[in-house]
Amino acid sequence: IRGLRAQAYQTGQALYENDFHHSEWLRFLPAGHVGLENVLFAPLKIDGRTVGLLGLANKPGGFTPDDAHTAGAFGDLAAIALLNSRMWESLEEQEQRFRSVVHTAADAIVSIDSRGRLAYWNPAAETMFGYAAEEVIGQPLTLLIPERLHAAHHQGFQRFLSTMHSSIPGTIREVTGLRKDGSEFPLELSVAAWKSRDGVFFTALCRDITARRRAEQEIWMLHRHLEQHAARLAAANQELEAFSYSVSHDLRAPLRHMDGFSEALVEEYGAGLPEQARHYLDRIRTSTRQMAALVDGLLSLSRVGRREISRRVTGLQPLVEEVLADLQPEVAGRSIEWRIGPLPALECDPALMKQVFANLLSNAVKYSRPRERAVIEVGARNREDASPVVFVRDNGVGFSMQYADKLFGTFQRLHRSEDFEGTGIGLATVQRIIHRHGGQVWAEAELDGGATFYFTLDPTPDARA
Repeated sequence: IRGLRAQAYQTGQALYENDFHHSEWLRFLPAGHVGLENVLFAPLKIDGRTVGLLGLANKPGGFTPDDAHTAGAFGDLAAIALLNSRMWESLEEQEQRFRSVVHTAADAIVSIDSRGRLAYWNPAAETMFGYAAEEVIGQPLTLLIPERLHAAHHQGFQRFLSTMHSSIPGTIREVTGLRKDGSEFPLELSVAAWKSRDGVFFTALCRDITARRRAEQEIWMLHRHLEQHAARLAAANQELEAFSYSVSHDLRAPLRHMDGFSEALVEEYGAGLPEQARHYLDRIRTSTRQMAALVDGLLSLSRVGRREISRRVTGLQPLVEEVLADLQPEVAGRSIEWRIGPLPALECDPALMKQVFANLLSNAVKYSRPRERAVIEVGARNREDASPVVFVRDNGVGFSMQYADKLFGTFQRLHRSEDFEGTGIGLATVQRIIHRHGGQVWAEAELDGGATFYFTLDPTPDARA
């Protein structure tokens, strides 16, 4: 803006020039502009701020101070009219935006007036309740509420109108809706109260939660089924453990008798027995001792399942050292390189954890027996979540991974008893102990390439396996 217009805009005052042709403002007139004898510029002001200019020109006889005053007043009115026009356009734009949002909303949006009659009904409400807008506008809200709930609705609605206080507006509640076909359904309701010159209105956002309720019921039923199944499984496990303990305990006495009488027969009558008879007696005694070892293994496995776990923070290093000391008679004369790395302290039952290391290290010693120089390693590493994984590794005969699923089964053996003695209960006991601690145990191996056994413990309290 230049010239007299710029001065009027900057000062906020109505200014005029009656001899424009000879004034200094003429030089700001664009080429080709209509000739001007006189001009008047009045600012358009809103809250003291100039937002535009009103221009007048070529008045016969020229402008007067009264003209400037009148033009200034008219400018103020014009500014107000301009502001109202912009506000109206903004309101229309906002209303159009609001109608677009509620018209396409997936949830039902309804409004009622202070008489409890429906004043707005979006397309989603038509789908949810089954009524077209023309069927419900002006009708009472109770059209959508089961009859048994009408009294409670009326009381709450009147109480809010009289006190303007309620716990419903501003909260989300689950209520029961009524469709046009008479069917009831659960819905989630959020209500907002607002005032206008026409009175108090309420707008509700309604969401059909039938599918969610059905899913929750299915989840609850599934949870109940799992609880019942877990209870039956726990009872079966307890019965099985009790049966194993009872059978194993009852078998020990007959086995002792068989072994004892066989030994007495050999000692007293061995010299007079044929060689074939003595061979048969040796086979009986060997089988009896093997059976006794199986029974002892079953009893040990049963005790692991029945025993209460006593957790406390325990250093694994001392446990491994105790097991190595116990193994000294078994490894006497063997060439074994022991590699014992740093081991963590874990929350566990010390006695049971010593049994784990005893079984794993005893296996490592046994299955590395064919090696001229055995290498047995015990160590730990951290997983991505920083929890420790403990391992026992050997360079023994290993096994094929295609049979790994049988490794921890009771009485399962991957090698012939003629090559390696054992009962097939040691690794089952290891797995039972680790599971009692909420952990995992697994193995990696290669036939004739050694084996590595890994285990983890869950630091939470015992969940009995």
